[in-house]
Amino acid sequence: MTNQFSVRVDGIRFASAHFATFRGRCEPLHGHSYQVEAQVEGPLTADAWVIDFHELKALLRQAASEVEHKFMLQCKSPVLGIEELMSSDFSDDDRLLTKGEVAQLCRVDVRTVERWLTAGKLTGQRTPSGRLLFRKRDILTVVARVQTSGPKGEG
Repeated sequence: MTNQFSVRVDGIRFASAHFATFRGRCEPLHGHSYQVEAQVEGPLTADAWVIDFHELKALLRQAASEVEHKFMLQCKSPVLGIEELMSSDFSDDDRLLTKGEVAQLCRVDVRTVERWLTAGKLTGQRTPSGRLLFRKRDILTVVARVQTSGPKGEG
């Protein structure tokens, strides 16, 4: 006979964005805050536990951290055409970076990245919401060009 135990872990929350499809249409992108709960069932251990509560809490925190501030996509939908890429199809160099991430990668201040933009040394792409992002591969190319050209007045 299996005993069933319900465990609620308070304080583990995450926020994520999504849009749903219904009636052949997509609703606008929006976000929610979620409370994580778990139900555990199984035989009791010698200590009269089903699972170590601290271990369960760590598992739930890990799961919440993986979707925190992420976009959750409805993978199986007659409205959306989604193609899963193999990890070899998408390299880290294809990743899109924010201005702050570019500054961190290049070890410069964000204002320097803004000057590079104004001077036309960098080009980015705007998301539908207007956010400016940069392909990591393009940034690495610019960095390599700067490193090989040397200081002003040389090469």
